[in-house]
Amino acid sequence: CLPSKGEPELKKPRSEARAAQDSATLHEVLASALPDKEALIPGWLDALSAPSVSIRCPEDVKRLDSQDISCLPVPPLVKGVFRRMLKRQSEKEQELQKLLEATHARQRAFLAPQRDRQMHPLLFKNGMQGKQSTYSQDVRSYRLILTNEEIQAGVRIVARRLETWCKGERIVLV
Repeated sequence: CLPSKGEPELKKPRSEARAAQDSATLHEVLASALPDKEALIPGWLDALSAPSVSIRCPEDVKRLDSQDISCLPVPPLVKGVFRRMLKRQSEKEQELQKLLEATHARQRAFLAPQRDRQMHPLLFKNGMQGKQSTYSQDVRSYRLILTNEEIQAGVRIVARRLETWCKGERIVLV
């Protein structure tokens, strides 16, 4: 996680500071968050890399619990940077969870009115009762990842291609 001694460290502009915190070294994260305290950063990194603490990169900080940060041998300013890192990570996880829940809800809403060729509803393999839908045995692996607007855009593209392919023919797309 730490850069080697022979490699020069590159400074990142402030506009890239947030993106740098995801994939940078701990020194770069602290330097971008606390540019006026750059002279103190090596001492903080030495205290954090001690065997009793063993924090050497941002991934180590992300594995910490918020209660563990208060016990670190660094000033409150650095602890605040670490808390912001944890908060940003939890916000990303919550956003991803909401996105997955919305995708799952769209999948259920899309598959609910679907029928197989014998007009049986699409059923999951376990817990099937009555007539079984053999046409849709792999319904569990279906993933609906497109929104309605994306599907409509795809339909327009296909319709346009069909119209150009059948240029002279009379064709009506509904």
